Amino acid sequence: MTEDISGYVGNIEALTQEKVEVNVQLDVARRIQYGLVPKKMALTGRGYQVCAMTEPAKAVGGDFYDCFQRDEHNVYIVMGDVSGKGVTAAIFMAMIRTVIRQKLMAGLGPAEALNQTNDEICAENPENLFVTAFAAVLDPLTGVLRYANAGHNYPVLLKAVPEYLHPDEGIALGMFEIANLVEGTLSLSVGEGLLLYTDGVTEALGPNNTFFGEDRLLGAVMRALGREDPAEEILREVSRAVFAFCDGKEPSDDMAALALFREKA
Repeated sequence: MTEDISGYVGNIEALTQEKVEVNVQLDVARRIQYGLVPKKMALTGRGYQVCAMTEPAKAVGGDFYDCFQRDEHNVYIVMGDVSGKGVTAAIFMAMIRTVIRQKLMAGLGPAEALNQTNDEICAENPENLFVTAFAAVLDPLTGVLRYANAGHNYPVLLKAVPEYLHPDEGIALGMFEIANLVEGTLSLSVGEGLLLYTDGVTEALGPNNTFFGEDRLLGAVMRALGREDPAEEILREVSRAVFAFCDGKEPSDDMAALALFREKA
């Protein structure tokens, strides 16, 4: 009996140590994921705000965003949502984010960058994962924004009365070998912007398993518009509204959002 007890104790200690090591690794992975892009960014040409946030359902997740400036005429913005959750989705996310960034940095337009990313995913995707994505390139000097959508949620056009932008829906990357994604264009005037988000926002579950939904999202945006630092305030208000709606429930899906706003010069 003494030997059995000693064996049990040894097993418990080993399992405890293993769990601690796993938790440490997940914590490191989470910090790396959070550090992929800054939460605030200043753009050349001034008069712009970009803020972003992410909240994985598990220690790490598959939602991602990116924002980087190539030169004074090209600022790239990406939002994506990998199928699944946890470590597998996070690894796939890191790969996709890198591929899209490389395509955009090479000077490709948003549609061509996503189409070529789809080609690479379909060529080698042993887990059969897929990702929805929205990619855009902004000229901060003119406010012209070119974009492409790969099956992602409709962005919110931030203006006096916010509304959903309805780009060509496209298909998620990794679903079919030929994506045929197309490019759209809009011009952001002073006092306008764009909110990108993942379905973890609109599909957050509240009372009676109801979704947070698009109408509540628009309501949160409207409450924040007009405040100082609108991009940051929009994300803060959206996050507050979602968590209040969920009423303490654990998130059922990863959540991410990015707000770009053109301020008065």
